[in-house]
Amino acid sequence: MKRCLWLLGMVGLISVANAESLELQRTTVFELDTSPCQTADSNRTFRVSYDTQWMSDDPQAEIVISADGNEIARRTGNGDIEWCPHDYGTYVLTYQTLLGGAAVGETYSTTIRVVNAEGMGLPGLQRVTFTGSAYDASNVALGAEPIVTLNGEGMYDASLGAQSTYAYAGYMYFHADETYTFRGNFDDYSSVRVDNAEVVAQHTGDKSGSVGPFAEAGWHKVDFRVANNGGASGGGFGIQYQTDKDQAWHKIVDDGSGTYLRTGPDYCGVVILKAAMRPSDPTIMDVVYKVQSPKEKVSVRALAYENGNRSFANAVPVLTFADGTGVNIGDDIAANEEHTLSWQVAADWATDLTKVRFEVMVMDEGLLPLHFVTIPKTANHASIQYSDTVLSSTAVMNALFWLYAGLDDDLSLSNGRLSGPFGELANGANVSNPAQTVSWLYQKMGYSTLTGANLNYVNSAARINLTPSGLRQFAVKTIK
Repeated sequence: MKRCLWLLGMVGLISVANAESLELQRTTVFELDTSPCQTADSNRTFRVSYDTQWMSDDPQAEIVISADGNEIARRTGNGDIEWCPHDYGTYVLTYQTLLGGAAVGETYSTTIRVVNAEGMGLPGLQRVTFTGSAYDASNVALGAEPIVTLNGEGMYDASLGAQSTYAYAGYMYFHADETYTFRGNFDDYSSVRVDNAEVVAQHTGDKSGSVGPFAEAGWHKVDFRVANNGGASGGGFGIQYQTDKDQAWHKIVDDGSGTYLRTGPDYCGVVILKAAMRPSDPTIMDVVYKVQSPKEKVSVRALAYENGNRSFANAVPVLTFADGTGVNIGDDIAANEEHTLSWQVAADWATDLTKVRFEVMVMDEGLLPLHFVTIPKTANHASIQYSDTVLSSTAVMNALFWLYAGLDDDLSLSNGRLSGPFGELANGANVSNPAQTVSWLYQKMGYSTLTGANLNYVNSAARINLTPSGLRQFAVKTIK
């Protein structure tokens, strides 16, 4: 069962989908324009800024801009030129100042990769945390919470708890005719898979493996995992890669351009295009968002958090909207279109408006990201459907935040503690009573918890060994 995901927007944070800026050494910047280039298959126009006074004060100085050694513009003064690559590929752009035909200063250059990312979701990887074993290689990571920008250290969080695994999954762009070597070193384990094949098997210490070369450039599914057995985590450099054409080791870092890492086909998620207080009325926050989804309609919820901490201790329901924008939240919201939410903050919450985090959530399937297996009917047993997904605390908390944002009648919140009909479900940012909480969520989804005779039957018929404990609970439904 596929599940739609969500991203977060902060006051003052503006994240524009498919925007890119590339520095040309010091100050000259290439900016990706969304206007189409009618003569190029890549359908992208780059805008290049120039200024003769950067290198020369002489008004007769010229700026020469070239792509792969071919001059594309010669200008005086300052301004912008537009350049459209003729096709997908790698281009080297150079910027040179000339005075009387002689070079002034250095020649600056940048490498631009233009890749076809149509249908490949959003920039970044998705992350999920598996707990309960020193290293989890079995559970599928795609369908987890997305990370749109991943810095050099963010992949290897020192807070990774004992008996847990971080799995990062999505798609990576591999260039043709290059061999990629991946190297892992993490306390305690790391692994790399490309197109579901092991490149670096689960191991301790330092280990490498290679993949490619591929005959054609393109996107390939990747799965990077780091795990901690016990004690402090984070020792080692994590996971790096190099190619036979670029011997430098690079961390798995998302630069936000979408030319390197993406969430993959049929991805469903939220892009926050704008989140800022309205200049003319500082009691209203204007949020512009778009849901990317293969479906036409999705369900949308919103929450705010005081001081930016995603916790029930800080959660504030978003209830009051200005300018009729309340129609842009709820069920049957059109996907792949921009929507505006103008939250009347003061009506719902009296607080310091500079310390608020606004979250848009979207879902197109069930509350939890479950994978189901069906055992056919036999002479002695009805057909049975069961889940084999080991849930993360993030997935459970996402479901609880979703229900609370939707004003679920079964929920109440007091002093940061979220309670349901069977007791406490969460305390702050943590799941309370994991087994009971997961079982309650299964009930909300129309399933029962796999226990007793049903558990014994599934283990016997499917020849597996599901062992429920804590969050490790499995859903089941008998099909008449």
